[in-house]
Amino acid sequence: MKGLIFIKKENYFKKLQKLIWIDIGIFTVVYIIGAIILEVFKIHINSILAWLILGGIPIFLVISVYSKLVKFPYECRNCYQVFNIKFRDMFALHAGDARRLKCPYCNKTTWAKIKID
Repeated sequence: MKGLIFIKKENYFKKLQKLIWIDIGIFTVVYIIGAIILEVFKIHINSILAWLILGGIPIFLVISVYSKLVKFPYECRNCYQVFNIKFRDMFALHAGDARRLKCPYCNKTTWAKIKID
């Protein structure tokens, strides 16, 4: 039974990674197209349109990735409480399915893992 849970958890984690990489791929293509448009139409880098293209696209990427990460609950290794990440936690140190997070319940900083039932 434990092996089945591990496979299920691994599948969820791989699905999350795949969705994030798709977002990054789309972001890269759109960003390059935006830069080409700026170059072809000779739009000056200090114009509002240039700032919208070069500054707005990364903001949408961050929002898209965060909307996927917030759906996955994390379990504290100290008190075993389950909680969702905040926006600032998206940039926390992470390795695999674990993130270095401060638990909102016990206020300890631990390597919280994604909790999949």
